[in-house]
Amino acid sequence: MNKTLIALAVAGALVGCSTQQDAAPENPALETTDEKVSYGMGLVMGERMGNDLPDLQMDQFLQGIQHGHAGDEEQTRMTREEIQEALMAYQTKLQEQEAAQSEELAKKNREAGEEFLAENAKRDGVKTTESGLQYEILEEGNGEKPTAEDRVRVHYTGELISGEVFDSSRERGEPV
Repeated sequence: MNKTLIALAVAGALVGCSTQQDAAPENPALETTDEKVSYGMGLVMGERMGNDLPDLQMDQFLQGIQHGHAGDEEQTRMTREEIQEALMAYQTKLQEQEAAQSEELAKKNREAGEEFLAENAKRDGVKTTESGLQYEILEEGNGEKPTAEDRVRVHYTGELISGEVFDSSRERGEPV
């Protein structure tokens, strides 16, 4: 959102658009450098707006660019305070949507994790500690068993429930 607002501010300063209220030609010329830069800036900004502001109201957006470029304060339809309020309300709406999506994703991940742990605990050789940590000894060493005060060197592999390895001392070639 912040990048979009910066892009809008820069675009308002850089876009070489017409200040006329007439409808724009369907395919304006792209012969001069100014025409090409103007079109290119519009294209890049349009792509950005499509990604960052999917509900962008094109007519209002283009009118805002025209009014901003014209620099005529009497032509503008909103005060800076009204613009700031609208942007803050929009940002709050986006944050609430993101929070709801994150909460839903967290719930699904928690449920999937609990299901995985319940099923994994049933496998032969899987041990579960009091804290809930599950482990499986793939190859037992020989010799004395370490106590809580001992220091040991081990290889380990950390995997997500999808099976994706996120950390492995074996892959690094060095036990911890």
